[in-house]
Amino acid sequence: MLFLKSYFNFFLMEIQLTYYGVLTELAGRTSENIILEPGSDIAALELQLTQKYPDFGHYPLVFFSDQSICGSDVQLSDKQIVECMPPFAGG
Repeated sequence: MLFLKSYFNFFLMEIQLTYYGVLTELAGRTSENIILEPGSDIAALELQLTQKYPDFGHYPLVFFSDQSICGSDVQLSDKQIVECMPPFAGG
């Protein structure tokens, strides 16, 4: 069975995702690992999240990785750490 898991993981990538703000309440957790197809970008991640957590669709999500904001066309890589937060306002 371990062989099959390793075989299928070869064709997938895993993203470590951390949630902030109201998203932690909507997801019911502060972080999780998300499985995506290789070559996926932020847009694919956002689509998967809004399918998994429909209430995320009520918020324009902001993604960060490596201390930089990520546009929807940013390519993701296996084991990448991504932070997801709702819009924020200064004050």
